Amino acid sequence: MLLGALLLTILLTSLLHLLIASRRSALELVEERTAELRHQALHDSLTGLPNRLLVDQRVYQFLGRAGSEGRSIAVFFIDLDDFKRVNDTLGHGTGDELLRAVAARLSATVRDFDTVGRLGGHEFVVLSEGPFSEEGLNLVAERLLTVLREPFRLGHTTMSHLSISASIGIASGLRDYPEELLRDADTAMYRAKAMGKNCHVIFAQEMHEVVKRQMALERDLADVFANREFFIVYQPIVDLETGLPRDVEALLRWRHPGRGVVGPVELIPVLETSDLMIDVGRSVLMEACRQVKAWHDLGYRVGISVNVAARQLRHDVLIDHVRETLGAASLDASYLTLEVTESMLMIDSVTTAQCLTALSDLGVHIAIDDFGTGYSSISYLREFPADILKIDQSFVAHLDTSDGTSFLDALIQLGKSLGLLTIAEGIEQMSQLKHLKQEGCDWAQGYLFAKPLPAEKLEQIFNGCLPTEGMIPSADPCLSS
Repeated sequence: MLLGALLLTILLTSLLHLLIASRRSALELVEERTAELRHQALHDSLTGLPNRLLVDQRVYQFLGRAGSEGRSIAVFFIDLDDFKRVNDTLGHGTGDELLRAVAARLSATVRDFDTVGRLGGHEFVVLSEGPFSEEGLNLVAERLLTVLREPFRLGHTTMSHLSISASIGIASGLRDYPEELLRDADTAMYRAKAMGKNCHVIFAQEMHEVVKRQMALERDLADVFANREFFIVYQPIVDLETGLPRDVEALLRWRHPGRGVVGPVELIPVLETSDLMIDVGRSVLMEACRQVKAWHDLGYRVGISVNVAARQLRHDVLIDHVRETLGAASLDASYLTLEVTESMLMIDSVTTAQCLTALSDLGVHIAIDDFGTGYSSISYLREFPADILKIDQSFVAHLDTSDGTSFLDALIQLGKSLGLLTIAEGIEQMSQLKHLKQEGCDWAQGYLFAKPLPAEKLEQIFNGCLPTEGMIPSADPCLSS
């Protein structure tokens, strides 16, 4: 009996220890699983960064500390420019790989106590505690833009490098609720998009009205074709050697029934996100080519330049539209120039080069617009069948500085070394014109020569400047000093 009791005690003790160990193991498993679920609930599954929920919590915590300690918080709302093109052309797998690489690069750039989060899609946020001056905010934003401009090496792309840019909106100071600070930073980011992307903007209160206006424009686009509200103006491009107009750029405008004429700063960002872009681009191409053929019939042998949007470049129909338009207008292809921005060339360069090569094979000219602002390399430039470099007006505007002069001169010489025609944009002063002539820039356009004008107004310039066929040009150029 004693032995049985002893064995029973040992058995019960072992069972008790087993139950305790099992309970402890179960509790650890539950705790581990709970922590895992909590992490999943608060972090982005693709990048591992804090998600919107955790970002809101961090902003709330930062605001609490800022209010009690007299500090400030800054929110940098980052949106990758034209990210949809990466998914559309290279696939969602490459898009996901790029997002992970962006997350890693941002995390390595900021301080250890800052927060980098992903709000969803291609939107990221950086939370940082201050104090911050306006200069300090600008420095941080420029640092973030700089690291994102550096090419990414991705393993599954057909490109050795993939270059992107970003738009950043900044909001700082105190707010009553976290969502207000994030909303203001988001609003500033959309303002950066409207300014041409690849830049940063600090929030100002009046920006809310700008966003409301842009949203209203998006709604009004639905009726723009039915009401014939789009129209085209034309700006001459002048040969600096002769002073004569050699080409004309077609520029789209919107005659809004309630707001008057809507210019490119507001119109283009709204239009490029719309499904109407393909139809609008085709319409502009056809009208511009029809108009230049009409000028040819009057004896004015100028060319026509038409801007191509990123959405058009992604579709094979652009080649068909160009072929169709040239045939309908009975226009020689050599009189048509298609302008693409430098930043458009930097995503999926292989597909873009194929499309531009096909267009070049039709006989049209290819111009790289806004050159110098897209951060591409010369090796990229050699991949595309470009005929013309259009130097961005920002470099002309900074001719009064030594750095600005050196950079502008270098761009002109680059074009010459590559055998490309160089066109300087934004000429407004005689001193700028004189410098461009001295450096050997080929052509130029800007308000010094003429503002964008309706076709009939431009014909008046042609009547005074251009000879009709068979006539000898005047020795005194009409659009030069």
